[in-house]
Amino acid sequence: MTKSQSAMLLSVLIWLSLLTIVAAISWLAPPTGDTWGYLARAEGLTPIDLAQRYFQGYMTNNPRVGQYMLGISGYGHWAIALVSVLSLTLLLVSGVVVATGQLINPLRLKHTFVATIIFAVMCAAGAEVGRALFYVPFTTNYVFGFGLLMLFLATVRLGTEMELSKKVAFLIFPIGLLAGLSNEHTPPVVLGIGAVAIIVHAMGLVDLKLKRLHYHAFFSLLAGYLLLFFAPGQDVRYSNVDKNSGFEELLTNLPVRVWKVLTLLVEHSVPFFIFAVILVALVFLRAWFRREISVAFWPALMLLVSLGMAVTVTASPLIGQRLLFASYAALAVSTAGALFYLSRVPLLFWICGIGAVISSSMYLRQAFDVYSDFHAAYSGHLENVVAAQKAGKTDPVFSPYKFNFRATKEFVRAEYFSTDPGHRLNVHRANIYGFDSVKFSSRW
Repeated sequence: MTKSQSAMLLSVLIWLSLLTIVAAISWLAPPTGDTWGYLARAEGLTPIDLAQRYFQGYMTNNPRVGQYMLGISGYGHWAIALVSVLSLTLLLVSGVVVATGQLINPLRLKHTFVATIIFAVMCAAGAEVGRALFYVPFTTNYVFGFGLLMLFLATVRLGTEMELSKKVAFLIFPIGLLAGLSNEHTPPVVLGIGAVAIIVHAMGLVDLKLKRLHYHAFFSLLAGYLLLFFAPGQDVRYSNVDKNSGFEELLTNLPVRVWKVLTLLVEHSVPFFIFAVILVALVFLRAWFRREISVAFWPALMLLVSLGMAVTVTASPLIGQRLLFASYAALAVSTAGALFYLSRVPLLFWICGIGAVISSSMYLRQAFDVYSDFHAAYSGHLENVVAAQKAGKTDPVFSPYKFNFRATKEFVRAEYFSTDPGHRLNVHRANIYGFDSVKFSSRW
């Protein structure tokens, strides 16, 4: 076997291992703390039925496009695994294109290392990333949602750098529309940067060489975001909190809001932000001396996007780590893009690539162990449910199943057990399991 063939085989093995383990963990993942209707079944529903369910949700519940993928997950564990793998693949593949400016080749070890660097940095820099990867309501709305935005940026970069404008222009509008519908917190930064670029170019301050493609991209993303922001379902989704309350609190209590986000952001990420800044600076220096300064644009842009997305979260009505997932992922793409450019000095890139494979393997091994234990604990609960059904009980009382949610918060969203049969989660359980009511013997 030649050196080239060995590299291709290794590349394929890395991709297969990564995605297979993600699928296995996702298949093991039970529903937890569910207020999204995760347990709602989709058996017997066609894709068109799910589309109708999504449009109904757009009007009355949750308008984010990831909700359609969440509907698909209702077909069963195999669907959950498929949705998780597709969501992560979309993010990584699009991320590689944004980082490299090249169409991805899964047989090329260099591209595979870029993907593993993105995955490893995202998991290491972020907190509770495992929840986003393996709790399917988070997966569809944050991993898949950010993957759509990355697909949008990947299409723009290919159309800009590879002279594919005519071939990809027709894709820009639907991709931009879907990316705009992905999430409230991620498109605004890209839209802000795009608006500044258009204004600067229009005023003749700097010739940014904008093409028709860039204008199509900006307005398609803007259209999608407006459809999301003003969707009737948003008012219902934020029924317990004013969707503008976060912005109002930001204006009246800026230090507190910023401190809340910084507290979440710096949990693990500070060294990685510092590393990314150093890398981008090195890229600029090398590009300056080689007179190819344009190549530094995308690593710097993704670093700016990462910081901008963290700032955007300060205006959210509800602040949590999951809202910062996109910031960590954008930081990872920036890091991978800078390392890819610096791979012309190969030692740093290959060391980081091998380190990323090792780090990713350790992270996924830990996640698999956690979800194996979690799956066993939940399976025991299901045995009690089946026993209650066979016994003809109509109002069963269950004991909380034993699992250390606090020690595994990186990967698992904690379950909530209530002694009140009227609690919304118990009402949901009763409907799914076919009881008149359900409650637990104690809270946990």
